[in-house]
Amino acid sequence: MRKSRVLFYTASAALLLSLTACGVTITAVHLPDEVQVNVGATAETAATYESKQEADAAAQQAAADRIDWTWAITDDTIATVDGSGVVTGVKGGSTLVTVTSADGKFTASCPVTVSQPLQGIALSNIDLVINRTDNADINCTLTPAATTDTDLVWSVCNESIATVDEHGTVTAQGPGNCVVTAATPDGALKATYSLTVKAKQTVKAAYNTSTTTPSYTAPSAPSASTPTYVPEPAPAPAPAPAPAPAEPSQPSGGDIVPGSTEDYDNRYKDFGQWSGTDWTQDSSNGSLDGGCEGNCD
Repeated sequence: MRKSRVLFYTASAALLLSLTACGVTITAVHLPDEVQVNVGATAETAATYESKQEADAAAQQAAADRIDWTWAITDDTIATVDGSGVVTGVKGGSTLVTVTSADGKFTASCPVTVSQPLQGIALSNIDLVINRTDNADINCTLTPAATTDTDLVWSVCNESIATVDEHGTVTAQGPGNCVVTAATPDGALKATYSLTVKAKQTVKAAYNTSTTTPSYTAPSAPSASTPTYVPEPAPAPAPAPAPAPAEPSQPSGGDIVPGSTEDYDNRYKDFGQWSGTDWTQDSSNGSLDGGCEGNCD
């Protein structure tokens, strides 16, 4: 008996819905503002309708079910859709889903966003040197590469050493070490990196730190002794003039026999002229004219 009543009530409700749907005329179809789904997950596209008559959602849905609808998606490499409007995410990205009535009178579209959840964050190492490389971008690697969760929150533990902006650009403030952190907005994933900021590199001139007086060797001065004089080479002597030819002696007369009295007389005479003594006037050895003047016996 109880089972019969349940069947009766069910049949009555179906008949009432059928009668209501028969009196409802669909005039428009609407899709949500956006459908969001993760890669590998599904999401139902909740279509809503307008009717000519005032009716509740159940009556409008019953009237819409009597219409043939076609579902389509713009890029099926990002997402797919079945005949009931269920969307499945394929890869991260955005596309568009559209529903159209069989007669083409009613149509509606909405964007579909497929998210690729972030699985890991990695930060590359960099060193900064003040006044030489004051700032640098930290290379951040996200896993998987096609992730759509690219929003990160950057922070640094000591801003007196370095600061970081929302793009991961680090600016040196002073020498030292600090930790830079990149995290997802909800903090579920994060990565840290120890940053070293080096002081300005300067080149110092080498100098002697010894307290002793440095030795200095002055350049040698010229010697105070009398410089050695090296005379210039004397010019070559002029050639001696050729001796004049001797004049031939002129005998007083005739040929003089060598060793004769005339020969000696001439020799003494020549010697007297040469020595400046007039032998003819010298009486030390007797007179040349044969006089004795008391010297003769």
